[in-house]
Amino acid sequence: LYAERQKNHFLVHSVACLGTEVHLAACPLEFNYGNATESCPGGMPAVVSCVPGPLYAQSTAMKKKLKMAPTIRLKGGAKFGEGRVEVLKGSEWGTICDDRWNLLSASVVCRELGFGSAKEALTGARMGQ
Repeated sequence: LYAERQKNHFLVHSVACLGTEVHLAACPLEFNYGNATESCPGGMPAVVSCVPGPLYAQSTAMKKKLKMAPTIRLKGGAKFGEGRVEVLKGSEWGTICDDRWNLLSASVVCRELGFGSAKEALTGARMGQ
């Protein structure tokens, strides 16, 4: 886990979605580049718990639609559809910090991953770093 943490050379310090965006990349994002061993200075990683909904399906049709490499993922969750939110920038995964993290931003993440909505947007929670 420590070696994985050292690979994160950037953080998404702040996310401010309206909740209507299709992808997290459409939301205003503040990047913070710096010490590779420091994770979310002064805060914690953003954590989400998604729920299945009308947009969620594990069918082959959905898998074909999502053929492109994912640019967002959930890590360290106890069950499918929850975890610390990470984004891909270039060839590196970075952590989203909980500054301004809320249910609207969490719902955008869940929809982008193929879920219906977010059940929770946790702040100050720790699911690894």
